Amino acid sequence: MAKRTAKQWAVSIILIVVTLSLLGASLLPLVGQIISSSSNQANTPTKEVEKPETEKLKIQMQGYEEIIKTEPDNQFALQQVTNLHLRLAELGDTKSLTAVIQPL
Repeated sequence: MAKRTAKQWAVSIILIVVTLSLLGASLLPLVGQIISSSSNQANTPTKEVEKPETEKLKIQMQGYEEIIKTEPDNQFALQQVTNLHLRLAELGDTKSLTAVIQPL
C-alpha cells in the first residue's frame, strides 16, 4: 500500500470537519426546539393555562344560552351547552356538573 501524502491527509481532515459541521448545523435547531419545549412545559403552571380556557368556554356557553332563549327547541344549541357544561366539569367547575341537567 502506498503511504498517504500530507495533501491527502489535509483533504481527509477538511472533509471530516465539513461533514461534522453540516451535520451539527442541521441538528442544532432540532435539539434547541426539544430543549426549549421541555423547559417551557416545566415552567408553565397548569392553573394559568386552564383559567383562560374556562373563560372561553363560559363565553361560548353564554352565546348558546342566548340562542336557547330565543329558540328553545334548537337541538344543536342545547347539545353544545351540555357539552360545554361537561367540559367545564372536567376542568374542575363543580357548578357545571349540576347545571348539565338543566338543558336536558
